[in-house]
Amino acid sequence: MMSLVALARPKQWIKNIVVLAGVIFAGRLSESEFVLRAVLAFVAFCALSSGIYVLNDLIDAKADRLHPEKRQRPIASGKVGRAAAAGLCVGLVGVGLAGAWALGPRFAATGLAYVLLNLLYTSWLKRQVIVDVMCIAVGFMLRAIGGVEVLRDLDPTVALSEWLLLCTFFLALVMGFGKR
Repeated sequence: MMSLVALARPKQWIKNIVVLAGVIFAGRLSESEFVLRAVLAFVAFCALSSGIYVLNDLIDAKADRLHPEKRQRPIASGKVGRAAAAGLCVGLVGVGLAGAWALGPRFAATGLAYVLLNLLYTSWLKRQVIVDVMCIAVGFMLRAIGGVEVLRDLDPTVALSEWLLLCTFFLALVMGFGKR
C-alpha cells in the first residue's frame, strides 16, 4: 500500500498550490464558498497530476531501472506491478476529471487540457529540447487558469490576471531551466 502512495508522489502536490492563487488574486479569501471551491480544485489537480506521474513511471520503467536514483521508484523496482499501476493511473485521472466536472465545465476543460498536454509531454514532448520546459510552464499556467475558472461559476466577474499568467509562466520556466 505504501508503494502505491509513493507512486502517486504526494510530495509533488505542492506544485498544485498554484491553483489557490485564483482565490487570492480574486480577493475572496474571507468567503468560505470561494475557498472551498479553490481547495476542491487543488484536490482535483492533485489527483490529475498523480495520475500523470504514474503514467510517466509506467512508460519510463525500463529506463528508470538503469538510473541510480529512479530505479528505486515503485514500478522500476518491482514493488508495484504494471497492472496495479495502470489501474491507479486510470483511477486517479478518472477521479480528477470527475471532480473537475463536478466543479463546472470551465474548470473541467482546464483539467482536461492539463491531462492532454501531459499525455503529449509524457509520450513525446519531454524528449524535445526547450519544448519540454515550455510544456512544464504551460502546465503551471493551466493550474493558475483552473484556479480562476473554478471561481467563475460563483462570480462571473472574477477575472484572469495577465500578471498571474505571466509570473506563473516565467517562474516555471526559470525553475525548469534551472533544473535542467
